[in-house]
Amino acid sequence: MISAIACFLAMAPVLQSPAAPSPPAAPPAAEAASSPCDRALDPSVFAREIDGMRDVRPARRDLARLQSPVASVELDLGSGADSLEVRRGNRTVELLGRDSKGGSAVIGALEWEGAVLSWRWHRVSAGLFADALRDADALLRTAWITARLSDGSACAFRSPPAELSVTVKLAATQRVRIPASPGTRLEPALVEGNEWQLGDPSQVGARWLASPEAGLWLTYDAKTAHLKVEWPDPVAQQVQAMRAKIAELRKEAARRSDTDRRFIEAEIAANEREIKSAEATARPGPFEKPAVIELRDPKGRAYARVTIQSR
Repeated sequence: MISAIACFLAMAPVLQSPAAPSPPAAPPAAEAASSPCDRALDPSVFAREIDGMRDVRPARRDLARLQSPVASVELDLGSGADSLEVRRGNRTVELLGRDSKGGSAVIGALEWEGAVLSWRWHRVSAGLFADALRDADALLRTAWITARLSDGSACAFRSPPAELSVTVKLAATQRVRIPASPGTRLEPALVEGNEWQLGDPSQVGARWLASPEAGLWLTYDAKTAHLKVEWPDPVAQQVQAMRAKIAELRKEAARRSDTDRRFIEAEIAANEREIKSAEATARPGPFEKPAVIELRDPKGRAYARVTIQSR
């Protein structure tokens, strides 16, 4: 994870003579004041409503009241979207949306007055700006917001990743929708505390996620913003490979002499016995410890935390 931007309050140096006794320990309040001011960004701040005219209802919600007046604000939407544009204004950071007719308008903005930082939705047509509003819903909930304060410090606001879960079963594939705009490049990453291990991307982009109990294939499709989780059956794969080999041997036998054919048919019989033995092998059962991964962009921004369980 990319480390959060820390906000440190300036403290005046304490001068003392060599003979002076050590100063008393700082009270708890002073310790708390020097702690980072990074804050979790509540996605509900960006909730919007549609009125009876099918317009976005104007609304203003406060994100935070900070310890010093806000000097400037940065809004990082990550990968961004073609339908949106960020524009800096006077004491505001505006979010412009492109409508279905090629025009554009401010659909919302970060605003600040003194030490209060707020978000405001503007009135726009929900129909004309449907794409822009959809992209805004996805990108704002994972936005990075940094407020520079008049005392020289900075406060960062980060949305927690969406908490998702998926239940898989052997020899089956499950898909889960990730709350990201289509086209956003994300990669799975392990959350600390897992006993699972994540392999490097394969040629097709899938990642092998394994534990002592099971192995899973993870594939993220940026076009659809879906994570595919597949739990392959190793026994079924072995049987499939042997049957494919038998099919090739039979083709080979048809081209050979009677003498050679007897040797090939013996090999086919041996593979058929191996198939019966493999099919009698017990399949892997449900794994007890779930895997927990995050879908992150190249900057380390976590869009979703996915818990993978079995049944």
